[in-house]
Amino acid sequence: MVNILRTHGIKAIGATLISNIGQAGTNQDTYAAHKQINAYILTPGSFDSTADFYTVTADPVTKILLPQYATHSDPTGTPDFLHVGRAGAEAEASTLDVSFFAPNRHWNSNAPLSMNK
Repeated sequence: MVNILRTHGIKAIGATLISNIGQAGTNQDTYAAHKQINAYILTPGSFDSTADFYTVTADPVTKILLPQYATHSDPTGTPDFLHVGRAGAEAEASTLDVSFFAPNRHWNSNAPLSMNK
C-alpha cells in the first residue's frame, strides 16, 4: 500500500499499535503478531515517517497501557486497554513530526503574507 501511495506522490506515516496486553482475547500468538507488526512499522524505509504510539503509551517495564492513557474520554468510562482517552491521544500526537506535513517551501519572514499562495 505504501508503494502505491508513493507512486502517486503521497507520503505515508506508519503508527505503531498501542499495547495489547490486557485486551480481551489476547494470547501469546497475538502478542507475537503485535510485536512483529510494530517492528515492521519502525523499520527504516517502511514509511516516510513514523509515530511510535506504543512507546509513548505503554509502561516501559510491564508493557501494559499506562493507566492515565487507558481512561476513556467519557468520565464514567471503563478502560478497555484497547482505546486511549484524551490524554493518550495527546501523548500519541506528541510523537508525530508535524513538519512532515509542511509544503516544500522556504519561509521568508520579510515577505508579506498572502492568502493567494
